[in-house]
Amino acid sequence: MTARSLKIQKLITLFILGVIFYCTPFFSLFNVDKEFLGVPVLYLYLFISWGLLITLTAFVIEFPRMKSLNSSK
Repeated sequence: MTARSLKIQKLITLFILGVIFYCTPFFSLFNVDKEFLGVPVLYLYLFISWGLLITLTAFVIEFPRMKSLNSSK
């Protein structure tokens, strides 16, 4: 398995995770009339899951570059 195909598999997995995060049953779990630190739980869920997906995507894309940079030293 090449590094490129492994990266593609990881990105497809992140896409599926994003679809699961933003499907209606998950929204209904967090659509309650409660707040955490003054922020509605649904908004908190949306921004945390969005940030998590962005962070994981950046890690998947940038990690091979960081690995090759460290090995060249």
